[in-house]
Amino acid sequence: RVAAHQELIDKFWEDTAEQATEVPLPVHLVDVGFESMSLPKLELDNDIKKDTERMEALLLELYQRVANKIYSIQSSLCQFRQYYKGMDMVNVADLSERNEEGELVHPLDMRYYNKIISLLPYESVTHVSVLNCMLEQVC
Repeated sequence: RVAAHQELIDKFWEDTAEQATEVPLPVHLVDVGFESMSLPKLELDNDIKKDTERMEALLLELYQRVANKIYSIQSSLCQFRQYYKGMDMVNVADLSERNEEGELVHPLDMRYYNKIISLLPYESVTHVSVLNCMLEQVC
C-alpha cells in the first residue's frame, strides 16, 4: 500500500521543503519549524514482505512513533500558547540613553539595592542573593 502512494508522499515533502525555505516566508509559514526524527533502519527481506502480519506490525510501530512525535509537537505548541496568553508585556525605558552632556537621561536610584546588599555578609553573597536584591530593587 505504501509503494502505491510513494509518489504522492515524495511530492508532498518536496513542496513543503520549497515553501518553507523560500525567502521571504509567506505569512502562513512564519511559525513553521522543522523537527527531525530518526527512525530505525528496516531491513525488509523477502520473508517480512511476504508475512503480512509482521509487515503490518512494523508499519503500525512506525505509525505510532510518528503519531507520538506529532502529538508531542502539538502539546508543546499548546503549552507555549497558554504561556504566551498569560504573559504580560511591559515596555521598559532604555536606561543607557544619554543626553548631549553624556549624562544618563534616566539616572538609576541604587539606594535600596545598596542597602539590602550591604546587609549581607560578604562571604555569604551568592548569585542568588544578588539576583534577589536586583529583583527587590526593580519590583
